[in-house]
Amino acid sequence: IYPSDFPVRNRIISGLSKKLIVMAAGDNSGAMLTVRNALDQGRDVLVYDSQSAIYQQGIESLIEDGAFVFTNYNELIDGLLL
Repeated sequence: IYPSDFPVRNRIISGLSKKLIVMAAGDNSGAMLTVRNALDQGRDVLVYDSQSAIYQQGIESLIEDGAFVFTNYNELIDGLLL
């Protein structure tokens, strides 16, 4: 696999998923590319707000845009059941 293959792989992953869980994401990361794919495909995006993650910039922008936020297991389960 080559780095140029990651965007295609990420689009397939998001297409196969009903919901996408993001634990950490930099603004221009592969995780954010997958998030954009998921949103374009009509998928729900759930984000973990640890406020201590190294790569929190992407998470913060998703929260500002209204993504479902969870901070613990119970909140995650609630988000998955929506």
